[in-house]
Amino acid sequence: MLLARQSSSAAAEKTTAMLYALADKFLDNEELEEIKEVVRMTRLGQMLLDEEMKYGRRSETDRTGERKRK
Repeated sequence: MLLARQSSSAAAEKTTAMLYALADKFLDNEELEEIKEVVRMTRLGQMLLDEEMKYGRRSETDRTGERKRK
């Protein structure tokens, strides 16, 4: 997994995604916590964080807009 994480090729990214999917299916919660820490340090982890922040801001804007209309 560390080797796949260090490469920026499309094949390595697909391999990493496959490993994450398998981890979700076969590992227990403690092992998944360890994987979560590794994911946070990857480009995929950053992409997920960016998306979460973007969605969170949009949701907050939607809620704020609803409050103002009432």
